[in-house]
Amino acid sequence: MITVLIESLPLLRSGAEEFGAAVSEFVDALMPDAPLITISRGENLVACAKQQESVFILREGQVTLSALGQIIVAFEPPALIGLERMTTNGEISVNSGFAVRVQAIKLSDLFETLAKRPELIRIWSNALLAGQHFWSSCAHVLCGRLSLSDNAAPPQIVRYAAGETIIIEGDSDATVYTLIEGRAAVTVNGVTVGEVRPDEIFGAIAALAGVPRTASVVATDDSLAIALPKEEFISLLQSRPSTVLTLINDMARALSTVNEKVVQGVKRPE
Repeated sequence: MITVLIESLPLLRSGAEEFGAAVSEFVDALMPDAPLITISRGENLVACAKQQESVFILREGQVTLSALGQIIVAFEPPALIGLERMTTNGEISVNSGFAVRVQAIKLSDLFETLAKRPELIRIWSNALLAGQHFWSSCAHVLCGRLSLSDNAAPPQIVRYAAGETIIIEGDSDATVYTLIEGRAAVTVNGVTVGEVRPDEIFGAIAALAGVPRTASVVATDDSLAIALPKEEFISLLQSRPSTVLTLINDMARALSTVNEKVVQGVKRPE
């Protein structure tokens, strides 16, 4: 599974789906019996695969891929790591904040298997072509954007289980979030006043104003979010005007939802 973690674009979403499907088909058809090995947190899986002259099949854990200093996508099992260096020319890094488990397949063994099983060549070619298309799309998008400042910390990708609290009302934390997957409820004094949907920015008002959180946000589904410190979010607003528009749209929808709740409360008979 591949999740696009930069600004939402249909071109990248569709490319990720096509690439993910092609890789899954190849991994399922390959059925390797290679043993599981552990890659420590912080290790660049692409560099490790290159050093071992292998490709990795991700079996346990989640990793993120960065290019041009920006996190682009998150991979979940099954995923083929090391294929990127065959379809891109740029500096690619695949890392995880936790140890992950992979199967390492020597390239020599992989190509020997392809030679023995011609039916795999079509699937392998599809994966390579889909990968080349996807990474070319990513490069096109990234080249048209300004990056964060050179000393910017990379955003943190956090997974929340349903029922887990993301933001606590009254807290002084100044992190800004973007929901990638799932949904979350916005509550004030225990009363639900709104909902956060995928691709929406939340937590920005209190962070930018330097005031305590005005509401709690609780995941209602298993969710994935990007967490960005206040300083880096400000840099993002300064360098990417499109993010400002996204923020304004999200705030307008949130305010509209709250207004509806207020009106419903007024109209409700005693």
